[in-house]
Amino acid sequence: YGHGGASSATSIHGDYFGAVGNVTIDFGGIVFPSEHVPQYLSIYNATETIQGSNITANLLAWSDQDVIVVHVNDTRPVPEAINIDLTMTRSGPLETKNNYSATPIISQRNGKMILTQKFEEPCDTGITTNDFYNMSAVVIDVSGRTATANQLDAQTIRLSIPASMGGFTIYIGSSASM
Repeated sequence: YGHGGASSATSIHGDYFGAVGNVTIDFGGIVFPSEHVPQYLSIYNATETIQGSNITANLLAWSDQDVIVVHVNDTRPVPEAINIDLTMTRSGPLETKNNYSATPIISQRNGKMILTQKFEEPCDTGITTNDFYNMSAVVIDVSGRTATANQLDAQTIRLSIPASMGGFTIYIGSSASM
């Protein structure tokens, strides 16, 4: 999430192109087979609709507020649980010989997944007002269904949505400050 592209490739220096984390939505089973999956993309409206096997996902990218909204309508005769994973792009704190540091923290609060990253680098001149500091975050929440957050490992947290027919909405928001 946040790469501005479809690839999660990194540069040779381990730079993640400003990405905060990676988001994966597992609908349980193959609901979007490689053939016969109508997709309707509107670049002007920043929307996309994907129609799968008894699942429809309507997506909206709101670039002015750094939000992606995914409305899911599950009409499978036997619905399955849906899992949303948020994974760090970095495996933990990073410090370089130039005293640059990047510190990611993954957590959950009130059923929401939260990933923050703090970037710091002191200025070479020693003038502290010129030091670099940036904090970025991504938060994922669900409405229309009850979701349970669980940390899978040191890098990944999961929102689990119980199997049920009908619609719900996933909100993915990010922000950064310097």
